[in-house]
Amino acid sequence: MRGSRTEGTSDQRILRFPESCQEAFRYLSDWSFRVVRSEDTLVRFESDRVFIQVFHGRTSFEIGLEVGLLRNASRLDHDLSAVIELTDPDAAQRGQPGFASQPTRVATLLTEPAELFRQYGRTVAQGDAEVFRRLETIGMKRSESLALRSMVARALEAFRKGDWRTVAEELSSIESVLSPAERKKLEYARRKLTSGD
Repeated sequence: MRGSRTEGTSDQRILRFPESCQEAFRYLSDWSFRVVRSEDTLVRFESDRVFIQVFHGRTSFEIGLEVGLLRNASRLDHDLSAVIELTDPDAAQRGQPGFASQPTRVATLLTEPAELFRQYGRTVAQGDAEVFRRLETIGMKRSESLALRSMVARALEAFRKGDWRTVAEELSSIESVLSPAERKKLEYARRKLTSGD
């Protein structure tokens, strides 16, 4: 039946992701990388110290890049925007993933991360331990930032509902980093709690 999927086949194949990816990143062979895994949605390159994985999401169609050390106990992988942030924090947004569901779009979208990694990733590709420590610091800061945003979001939702205890609990521990508006909401919630409203 036309348009149906059969067991063991993948619609991803028609997108020619592995072929387009290997073409876009062919310069990695000059950097002593080789392809060690090539699938419909993932191509993994490795040198003696570093891996680079380029992926294409099966349902999201997101195209992204992760890099890490092969022998790393923490097993933290870093995305392209973190690699860019090492040398140019203002340009880190350029490393955000693209989305493609057509073969020509896949090939086109792969050229950007390939060129960005060529431009910003050379020191990362060399596998220097200090460079990866700096990448881990970037990752930790991003995680902390995400946790703070999550706490603020929960507090703002609680504020809308009049749940003053949750507002105070979520914002009190991060009071020093709150915006003026968030600090006023915390103060208001504290007043409401002490007044018994």
